[in-house]
Amino acid sequence: MSEVDDYDKAQGFNRAKKCQLLVGYILCFAFSPIFIVSATFQQNDGSERFLWTVFYIMHAILASSYLVLKSCLSMWKTKAEWPLLLFALAMAIWSIVMTVKSAIAVSQASGDGEDSENFNDAEEKLFELAGSVLGLIS
Repeated sequence: MSEVDDYDKAQGFNRAKKCQLLVGYILCFAFSPIFIVSATFQQNDGSERFLWTVFYIMHAILASSYLVLKSCLSMWKTKAEWPLLLFALAMAIWSIVMTVKSAIAVSQASGDGEDSENFNDAEEKLFELAGSVLGLIS
C-alpha cells in the first residue's frame, strides 16, 4: 500500500511540475510580444523614450531567455539558470524603481499637455505605470 501511495505522490508532483512549466511557457509567449510592441510604441514619447525602450526590450529578452532555457537547455542540466535568475532579479529591481517613478509622475501629471498624438500627459503616465507593473509581474 505504501508503494502505491509513493507512486501517486510522485505522479502528482510530476503533474504539478508540468503544469508549472506550461504556465511559464504561456506567460513568456504572451509577455515577449507585449514587451516588443511596447518598445516600438515608445518611439513617440518625449525625453524618456530611450529609457522605456530599453526597459521593454530587456524584459522581452528575459522572457525569451526563459523559454530557451526551459525548452532547449534543460536537457543538458546546465548551470545556466543562475545568470538568468540574476538577470530576473535585476529586472525586478529596475521594475520597482520604474513603478515608483511612474507613480510619482502620475500623481504630478496635470492632464493638460500632449505627450503624444493621442494621449494627454496624465494618460501617458498611466500607461507607463501599467508597463512598469507588467514588467514587475513578468
